[in-house]
Amino acid sequence: MVIETGKQLKAQSGIPEVSFSDGSRPERVQVRAVSKDGIALTAVDLPRSSLAPLDSPDGAITIRFRDAVNYRFAPGGMKSAWKALAKCERDLLKSWGMSEAEQDRLQRMPVGRPGWIRPDDYPQSLVMRDIQGSVGTVLKVGADGRVSDCRAAEPSGTELLDKRTCDLLLKRAQFEPALDHDGKPMPALVFYRVTWLLQ
Repeated sequence: MVIETGKQLKAQSGIPEVSFSDGSRPERVQVRAVSKDGIALTAVDLPRSSLAPLDSPDGAITIRFRDAVNYRFAPGGMKSAWKALAKCERDLLKSWGMSEAEQDRLQRMPVGRPGWIRPDDYPQSLVMRDIQGSVGTVLKVGADGRVSDCRAAEPSGTELLDKRTCDLLLKRAQFEPALDHDGKPMPALVFYRVTWLLQ
């Protein structure tokens, strides 16, 4: 979910309060800054497993950032959208190299904790030239939670940023591994985006 924040939220930091119309809350909320065509956005990432309250026609989600932002979104039932999204995700994972049999074993995707890439990791040669970019990576996460392979599935347009992103993720990233239906760790592929912004 992406919320256009404009100037009002630029000064905000921290994790938003997220709740659903049935009173439930997601077990995990991740926030990342995104800049697209000069517009400042804040992306709020929620686990799909927590979005079940939106299946009902009167389901709604509320997102609050302190007193500055208060959004309520009522999509009007999402079952058919989730079904289409699940098919799209299966096709995408298959195109990246994860077989349907492996996907069928999968109960939970790897779970990461952002913070592996820091501001001082920005390549100085790109800082001097005011080059920014967003790299969408596909990571191969082992049953131990370590990343053994990284490739830029959605390159930034700057080879150095793509390489730097993968080098850092291979070195630092640690996930809670994917789990199969028996609760045992298993290898899996995961998409992870890194956005390099100069402020």
